[in-house]
Order: sequence, then C-alpha cells, then structure tokens
Amino acid sequence: MRLPLALALLIVPAVGASAQSLVITNKNESTASIITLADGKTVATLPTGNAPHEVAVSRDGKWAVATDYGAAGPGGTTLTVIDVAARKVARTITFGTHVRPHGAAFLPDHRTLVVTAERGGALVLVDVVAGTIVRGRNRPGRRWGIWWRSRPTARPPMSPTSPRGRCRSSTSPATRRPPW
Repeated sequence: MRLPLALALLIVPAVGASAQSLVITNKNESTASIITLADGKTVATLPTGNAPHEVAVSRDGKWAVATDYGAAGPGGTTLTVIDVAARKVARTITFGTHVRPHGAAFLPDHRTLVVTAERGGALVLVDVVAGTIVRGRNRPGRRWGIWWRSRPTARPPMSPTSPRGRCRSSTSPATRRPPW
C-alpha cells in the first residue's frame, strides 16, 4: 500500500454532509488525495499544480484548496480548488503576480481564503467560488504568518482580527496597523 501521508505537508480534516474526509497534498506527485476517515481508504487522488505545499478546507467541508508552491526556480502561481463532496477539481485559480502560495486559511464565510505568498511577501484574499483574487498586499522582504483560532482564546500581541472573520495577521510593531 502506498503511503500518501509520507508526502503530505499538511493534513486537514474536511467535514462534509455525508462523511468525514481527510484531504492531503502529495508534493512529489503534484496531487491531492481525499481519504475517508471511517475506513482509511483513498477515495480520490486529484491533480494539482506543481508541488502543492498546504491544503486548507472550509469549515463547512465543501471546499479544499491546495497551494501550488512550485518547484525550484520560478515557483508556483496557482491554487487548486477541490469540491470535496464531488471528489473533483472545481477550478484552478491563477495567483496573479504573487509567487509561491504557501499558508492558507478560510474565513468563516466558507468562500474567502487568506493566502500568503512566500516570494514577494504578499498576503492575498481569494474568492474560491468566483475564482478571483479579491485583494492582495505586497510587502517585499516581509514574511506573513496566518494564525487561526477555532474558539476564543487570548489574543496574541498586535494581532488584529480581520474585518470579516476570526483570522489574525501579524503587524509591524512600529505601525501597529493591520495589513489592509
């Protein structure tokens, strides 16, 4: 039996209407696999962009998005949107001028994804249903991190909440301003 977990960089449970699933990325194969938790069987292996690094799943379990980081050199510039229930790729979103999409988290609306881009220091909002970039913020030399809380906890210092959800981002100690 193949061990897709050995290649997975991030494992995320997807809670769908019918059953619980696990969505993983297989970097070397440039695929994502959907595994049912009840029996541990791989029910779908889907193509992604080059060398997917992370996967984020909407809280309603409908969407999973693989960040297609890309190989050495030019880097990746796409996001692969997966319809978890249908077990198919719904669309591929071009990440615009942003390169090497990496960390990702859904906002509570189940359609807006916050994504970091390693090259260029970008923080980007993406509408995965429409397949469009809503807004992006480039800060060359800056590294963004996404911190997501599933329930109320103490707030990290200088971590403003996004206008539409419970997603937080780091801010500059000098300005104390959010990235938007």
